[in-house]
Amino acid sequence: MPKTKENCPVGHRMTEENTYWHRKHGNTYPECRQCRRETRKDRKKFHYTRDEQIALSKRPVIQEDISGVTECPRCNGRLHIGVGNEIEDALSCIYCGWRPTARVEL
Repeated sequence: MPKTKENCPVGHRMTEENTYWHRKHGNTYPECRQCRRETRKDRKKFHYTRDEQIALSKRPVIQEDISGVTECPRCNGRLHIGVGNEIEDALSCIYCGWRPTARVEL
């Protein structure tokens, strides 16, 4: 293994027991175990903590009412009715790409 640095960028001492050898895509480089521990405790994504993410995922979703829509409300274009899976929305405009919105109930 390559020689370790004396300190990590934050300033922690890079000793034998504090150095984690990260192997990725054929490269090996040292990481500070203390920094790894601190970053994993944070667990923030999109400025929400993990508990907030779980609470948001359990809230009901209110979808826009599209029962009376016959043409695109944005450009008065033709609507495409698709399969409605996670890749393709059930309803979208051919010309401008408009799709119905969905909001999380607060």
